[in-house]
Amino acid sequence: PEGCPHRALGQQAYLPATPRRSKTSSLRAWRISATARCRPPVAVLAPACAGLIVCLRRRTPPEATTMAASPEDAAVGDGGGADEAVVPSSESRELRRRASEEEIQVERAMHDMDDEPLGEKEIKGWYMFDWANSTYSTVVIGGFLPLLLQTAALESAGYPDHCPNVVHGDRVAQTWHGYTIEETSMYRIVDVPADSAGCLAEGDPPQCIGEWCRGLPPKVSDCLEDDGVTLHRLSVSLGAIDLDPTAYATLFISLSVLIQVFAFISVGTLADYGPYRKKLLILTSCFGAFSTVLCVAVTTDTWWLGGFLTVLSNVAYGTTFVFYNGYLPLLAEQTDVVRKADPLEHKAALDKEMERISANGFAVGYASGVLMIILTVPLGFVLSSSLDMYRIAITLAGVWWFVFSLYTFKHLKSRPGPPLPEGASYLTMPWTSTWQTLRQIKQLRHCFGFLLLWFAYSDGYTVISSIGALYANSEVDFGCFPKSLAIAIIFLEVPLSAMLGAKIVERISRDRPSITAKKIIIVSLAVFAVLPLYGLLGFASDDIGLRKGWELFTFSLIFGLMLGVVQSYSRCLFATLIPPGSESQFFALFEITDKGSSWLGPAVVSAVQQGTGNTRWAFFYIAAMLIVPALLLSQIDEVQGRKDAIAFAEARMKRERRGSGGGGGEA
Repeated sequence: PEGCPHRALGQQAYLPATPRRSKTSSLRAWRISATARCRPPVAVLAPACAGLIVCLRRRTPPEATTMAASPEDAAVGDGGGADEAVVPSSESRELRRRASEEEIQVERAMHDMDDEPLGEKEIKGWYMFDWANSTYSTVVIGGFLPLLLQTAALESAGYPDHCPNVVHGDRVAQTWHGYTIEETSMYRIVDVPADSAGCLAEGDPPQCIGEWCRGLPPKVSDCLEDDGVTLHRLSVSLGAIDLDPTAYATLFISLSVLIQVFAFISVGTLADYGPYRKKLLILTSCFGAFSTVLCVAVTTDTWWLGGFLTVLSNVAYGTTFVFYNGYLPLLAEQTDVVRKADPLEHKAALDKEMERISANGFAVGYASGVLMIILTVPLGFVLSSSLDMYRIAITLAGVWWFVFSLYTFKHLKSRPGPPLPEGASYLTMPWTSTWQTLRQIKQLRHCFGFLLLWFAYSDGYTVISSIGALYANSEVDFGCFPKSLAIAIIFLEVPLSAMLGAKIVERISRDRPSITAKKIIIVSLAVFAVLPLYGLLGFASDDIGLRKGWELFTFSLIFGLMLGVVQSYSRCLFATLIPPGSESQFFALFEITDKGSSWLGPAVVSAVQQGTGNTRWAFFYIAAMLIVPALLLSQIDEVQGRKDAIAFAEARMKRERRGSGGGGGEA
């Protein structure tokens, strides 16, 4: 309002102050300075102020009651002699509608929209991108890529054929304690595991007799020195550094997450200006897909190559979501439902459309991941080498990513932002803009408050995902059910149930405005928290508390149903709290917060395991990271957060126009 031509009202200057909420009205109220010659209780609209409401109140706030009124004041407004002028309900609704229209136009000005409606092919193109690259999260980085790095490094280090406690060839008798065996290798282990007998068919020779077991060591912990007792330390040399094969895999995954933080900041703001959002989406997608395909070259001899390809592909994959998520509010704004909505219902319609589109995107992505898992898991039964199976599965996922992205590249429109402010540089602006945003954190306290909670609870459910396979492999009794098959079933169960959960909740909440994204997240976190709390029962019982296979299958089903929901609606809630025109920059912060916490949970679990030898103690940490954010989310006000975001965008636009030489009147 600083640039409004107030003299057109025939009054002295109106000085804007802090926005206030009237106790009897939802209308926005502005405090008027004591020098203004306008009777405070009267609703005054400034027609010469580009439609902006200068003063709109139905009742006088306490601090305005001491302001003197002159006879001239009574002539201002529509009948302003009364002590308390109340705007008629029909007029009040019209004024609110005009105010809503102004907010809508501010948002579109921030986006520099061409007001082009959303077409069917464009929304399908947005969904198709989730279909294309979700195979990376389920099959590659969340599945076979860590195993590829670990297996290639282990084989390079000599596991399992060259463990000191393994004997081969003619040193192995084909008749063993009266049994005829086919194995040509055996390994010595003095402390034979209690479950080594397994579930053998009648007449089969036992797995172990005395200190010797048939075949090769099935676990790294069974790779011992020739005395059958001392653990043999496996390592690979990366330059002058000797690394444990498992540590090598986790090191490069952690390194890729660290580099992602710098990448997100460097490109986030660029996508908000000019036509670069789609161009950068295409560039990072192609780079990530090709880096994934190149994993086919990782072998026992080139084990070191896997680490570098992990960094390249994972950084590119994470960066694509900065641009992809930035499209969400832009596409929702151009749907028929939002375009045709009454201005007073615009906010609610926009929120529901974002929830619908976001949930559909996650569902499509999870469906893609499930299908790719179904296509790749059978490779383990066809190929004799696990390393070959991992390489081929990852390569297929990379090809899938690139091929299906072509539809997105063709049909998703550019949806450009405003031009770069005069004097700004594409090299320095992302960092300066991010710094300025962080300096003004108090103006967006609901937005940044949500980011802090997202940091915590995303780490909580991510830890469940990351340690799930490790916990199943070491702590859960599957009986005679093959452990590898059980883990494969869980591998399919989680994304499949996540897809169903996202769709079910979206259908339930679609026509119920009272079911907001915040409420859905709180309920989802409450359900999540039940899982680690149930696991803590294992301290008091040997029969329940995530000790049996059936419990883990049930656990995985519930976890998957809530996983798709909390991811989808968290993205949706955050989209309502970010300033219009800064989608990519703020979604970069969203991704940074998510990835920035991904190291914390595994580090805590690792420390717990190292200190206690029991992963179950980590359930206390997981429960806390889910329960505390669920309680604090109630303090996030979506409505006020949206108003703060629009005010922030208006202020930014004014600064940029002043920097370009525009005066207040022009603005």
